[in-house]
Amino acid sequence: MAEFNVRVQVIGVKELLTVLKSTDKKLVRETQAAMRSAGSPLVAQARQISPSNPLSGWVHSGRTGWRDSEVQSGLKVSVGGARMKDSWPLLKLTQKNPAGMIFDWAGRAGMSERKPRSREYPGRPRGHANTTQGRALIANLPQFGYLKGSKYSRVLFPSFVATRREVTGSLLEALDKVAAEMNREIERIG
Repeated sequence: MAEFNVRVQVIGVKELLTVLKSTDKKLVRETQAAMRSAGSPLVAQARQISPSNPLSGWVHSGRTGWRDSEVQSGLKVSVGGARMKDSWPLLKLTQKNPAGMIFDWAGRAGMSERKPRSREYPGRPRGHANTTQGRALIANLPQFGYLKGSKYSRVLFPSFVATRREVTGSLLEALDKVAAEMNREIERIG
């Protein structure tokens, strides 16, 4: 699963959601929906820059075959995620379609002349040999990120760069609304 985490530091959100879960589950669902909604420009931008058929011969009925509708619907934004060092992500843009993941990340690691084998993974302790087909695929794909000098993904990272201000503003607005609602509730009780 290819993903890119939007990194904005907001203190106390995890604690706020924990408190909300124990007090008002409806407000938690509304908060998470508002946060996902704030991330919708990310998905829209990613869908806009995803190609309809990046390479000839890639459209086939196999698992990794390019089917534009499935690649488009594989782009999702979700709330939260795994802890990263001293923080955790508020939003995560993910590509769940195998063909979309290959397009987005092919060539990031293990496909250069310096590395004739891929990284190790379960079931392949030595990785696998990189083939001329893999190198040809990577050579025919556009450079990473559609951004000059970008070494990140071809779709997810440029989508983040293009929409980060809008998404951050919407996300903070949604969190401010929840905090105000919680403060009103606390004042009513206290």
